[in-house]
Amino acid sequence: MTPYEVIQTVNFFADRIVGFDHNSSEFRQIAEASDALRTGLINANDTGDLSPRAVEVAVQEVESLNEALRRDFIRPSHVWQMAKSSLRWIADHAAGAAVGQAALALLALIAAFFGIVF
Repeated sequence: MTPYEVIQTVNFFADRIVGFDHNSSEFRQIAEASDALRTGLINANDTGDLSPRAVEVAVQEVESLNEALRRDFIRPSHVWQMAKSSLRWIADHAAGAAVGQAALALLALIAAFFGIVF
């Protein structure tokens, strides 16, 4: 098992639609970490193996994740899959760089928010 693999419960969110408190401290942590990752990707001198084009795509994917998280109602399973795909890709390609670590930290915050065990 790699550090990125997730142990998921059998009935992962049951494909339900939920709303949550955007003012909660947990959500604010996610929003701050996401904003920091976006800024880091834009301003970083070291993005690991991410090419300039890959950085541009990474920024777009982080922005899409931000938009999804800020909606009034979401399907957590969809948002989790999007987060896991984008943030693992960033972390894998920027493994030694600060943005890679920031992507993993954000993924861990989102996992904790949704009650997913790494």
